[in-house]
Amino acid sequence: MHDQSSLPAMADEPVCAKRISPEPKDERHENHQACQDWEQTFDAVPDLITIIDAHYTIRRVNRAMADRCGLRPEELIGRKCHEVMHASPDSAGNCPHVRMMQDGCMHTEQVEEKRLNGIFEVTVSPIYDAEGGLTSCVHIARDITARKRTEAYRGMGQDILRVLNEKGDQKEAIQKVIGLVKTATGVDAVGIRLQDEDDFPYFYQEGFSQEFQHKENSLLTRMQDGGICRDECGDVCLECTCGLVIAGKKDATNSNFTKGGSCWTNDSFPVLQVPADEDPRSNPRNECIHQGFSSIALIPIRAKGRIVGLLQLNDRRTGCFTLEAIETLEGVAENIGEALLRKQAEEKLIASERFLRTLNDQLPGMVSYWTDELRCRFANKAYLEWFGKTPEQMMGMSLQELMGEAEFCKYEPRIQSALRGEPQRFERPLVKPNGETGYTWTHYVPDLVEGKAQGFFVLVADFTELKRAEEEKANLEAQLQQAQKMESVGRLAGGVAHDFNNLLTVILGYAQMGIAELGPAHPLQAKLEEIHKAAQKSADLTQQLLAFARKQTIAPKVLNLNGAVENTLKMLRRLIGEDIDLAWKPADNLWQVKFDPSQIDQILANLCVNARDAIADVGRITIETGNRIFDQEYCAAHVGFLPGEYVLLAVSDDGCGMDKETMAHIFEPFFTTKGVGRGTGLGLATVYGIVRQNNGFITIYSEPGHGTTLRMYLPRYEGAGGQVPLEGVAKPLSGGQETILLVEDDSSILKMTTILLEKQGYNVLAASGPSEAIRLAREHAAAIQLLMTDVVMPGMNGRELARNLAQLCPKVKCLFMSGYTANVIAHHGVLDEGVYFISKPFSLSDLAAKVREVLDR
Repeated sequence: MHDQSSLPAMADEPVCAKRISPEPKDERHENHQACQDWEQTFDAVPDLITIIDAHYTIRRVNRAMADRCGLRPEELIGRKCHEVMHASPDSAGNCPHVRMMQDGCMHTEQVEEKRLNGIFEVTVSPIYDAEGGLTSCVHIARDITARKRTEAYRGMGQDILRVLNEKGDQKEAIQKVIGLVKTATGVDAVGIRLQDEDDFPYFYQEGFSQEFQHKENSLLTRMQDGGICRDECGDVCLECTCGLVIAGKKDATNSNFTKGGSCWTNDSFPVLQVPADEDPRSNPRNECIHQGFSSIALIPIRAKGRIVGLLQLNDRRTGCFTLEAIETLEGVAENIGEALLRKQAEEKLIASERFLRTLNDQLPGMVSYWTDELRCRFANKAYLEWFGKTPEQMMGMSLQELMGEAEFCKYEPRIQSALRGEPQRFERPLVKPNGETGYTWTHYVPDLVEGKAQGFFVLVADFTELKRAEEEKANLEAQLQQAQKMESVGRLAGGVAHDFNNLLTVILGYAQMGIAELGPAHPLQAKLEEIHKAAQKSADLTQQLLAFARKQTIAPKVLNLNGAVENTLKMLRRLIGEDIDLAWKPADNLWQVKFDPSQIDQILANLCVNARDAIADVGRITIETGNRIFDQEYCAAHVGFLPGEYVLLAVSDDGCGMDKETMAHIFEPFFTTKGVGRGTGLGLATVYGIVRQNNGFITIYSEPGHGTTLRMYLPRYEGAGGQVPLEGVAKPLSGGQETILLVEDDSSILKMTTILLEKQGYNVLAASGPSEAIRLAREHAAAIQLLMTDVVMPGMNGRELARNLAQLCPKVKCLFMSGYTANVIAHHGVLDEGVYFISKPFSLSDLAAKVREVLDR
């Protein structure tokens, strides 16, 4: 099938006509028979043979060429070869025929001719006349499509094995496989279905439309209620031809099925004509056919002998597959199945390793593994960070090198015990490279293989923070216990002071009346004055107790702490003496506070006296102010502190200081470090009570020989209202003639107070309780100008009494009296707006002034 110049020419060819001379009749018969035999041979050759002249005109074609073009031979003769073979009006530059016409030599090329639907090995041989002139050629095209496809499949199989054996993501590998299959086969679409529980959806595909995927993704046969259909064996029912192949239900009598269980066709459209009772498929959809796919191949993907998926190839052309190609694809599908299992195992192993690594790295504790040669083979993130090592530095490091010689020798017995298979558990301090010491629980866990330790795991739990938290908890509990103790002592002191004040009220009152009535020359005058002085000192003492107990009645004013302190400096300097320097450091732009000015005097006087007593000879006391802000973190570490803005009042001295044991009791009432007769032990307790009563905080810092600093933090006032004068001008005392309803359940106080008021000219209606007071108010015809009542009484408190009397005497004014303030008229000792109060014990002058103040309002 190569050089055809020796073949006899047909009678209609001019060149051949010149060579034939008249012959006898028998010879003509023989020649005719020879020509007929040649023509039959020419048409019997399966290769596509075309004789083309020097002008690219077809002179003769064999039957195979005509059939491939779908025409009769005579319909091709006279046409240009490039029109028939290449569908081009001009000859192609890369055509072997063109090169043969140029050099007169035979040429062979492999050419893919889409017009002829195949790949051909084309040989073009020249034909010369008697004079040696090139007149035509023989164009022989051998169809090698199947061979090339087989070669491509084999190459594809090798490429697929290479991709599947590469390390990497399974999805990425399978997607590459689909691309290789599609390229090698030239089909329109390739898809891979893989098992997902009961179904086999498309996991990977290339070339199928979204509409097709939506319709064909699931193969499950479902009942009307949406449930999954199952056969008598309990297996799921899968639809259409894909379900048939995946279920392994091949039909040996059907030529579309291979021995390997694949189903393929080069023309799917006749399937639409199969009667329903003869169709072996469950609920055939025929969507592939409806989408125009003619050539379809469904190849089962097997792994370990079990079908786990399906390789599907679709093309709209007919005749795309051969049995050899399908069998090659079955091998490819098997490789895919095995690779899927292998990659799934690899990915599970990687996932397991990643899980264990992540778990180990996220553990709060440290984990490492040491061989029987005491070399590190594993260390988690926490272990590396503790010792300040990278994984490269740690791997292979000896335990002796990591621990150091001294530490290694100390714990070597435990290490050897672990290598003998004996677990070790112990507490040990562990030092970081930066020198920081942590507290840990350490476990040595032997790695036993057939009873012999191959190494051991080291598990280290760092409980440094826990230990510190326990210490902090113990400290906070101690602070809380101290605060609770102070609160309990305060309640006790307040109760005692209340009862004591009632007694002192009577003593002071009668002493004052005795002094006034007897005159200066009376021999009992001096004794009465001493009684009065002792009672007054006792009254001062109870006021300190009430201040500590936060039951002292106060009248807070909006003020600037700098001004309040400056008003006391002259008094404080006289108090501490000339040998001690008093330094005053006011802050600029100081925030305002709402505070009783008299309490400022109490605080500073007590603190400066204490500071003076702590300084042996000469020294220095410093008073300073400032603005401070406490955040949540600070308050969490200090019991009783609340976040917010505060004004600082600090008093420091350079005296002898205190130790921690002394500071633990410094705010307790009657606790003193001074000698007998030098103090009551209520100074700092009073300061503590005043600060807490005003919702402030107090801290103390002191060291023996380095002085003491007390810092008081008072809440910043941000409400409306201007500052008030810190000092008022005393008004002359005077009595009056108004009617006062006096209510007191203590008969001695009631009697004494009645006498004091009557001495001032007032008309007094005395009642021993609320019921009697209401009765007197109803019976008294004239107006009552003032109700003066005790706060705490049986049956009805003073506030309720005032409310009831307001209905009988709408214009009556009210003055409350008590040994300590109660919540009926005040909140934590702070008087409500518009409420008047006098604290027991009171003197005649105090009583006269307060009564006149209320009546004149």
